Amino acid sequence: MKLSPNAVREIWRPPYEAHFVIIQAASGCTWKKCRFCCLYKDECFRMSPMEELEEDLEEIKSCQPYRLP
Repeated sequence: MKLSPNAVREIWRPPYEAHFVIIQAASGCTWKKCRFCCLYKDECFRMSPMEELEEDLEEIKSCQPYRLP
């Protein structure tokens, strides 16, 4: 599945999560004080607006419709 049009940046995750859908509810980091991490150094923390989350859910729904067992 492609990245959501609302995604702020590329998402890094382990290969065993490759087939799971990720909904980006926030981006950046609220802490920004870890000495070992520079991933979000130049990015402000941002919560995704509800409208973006709803758009993402609709896109996921269109790709993987719910099926009753």
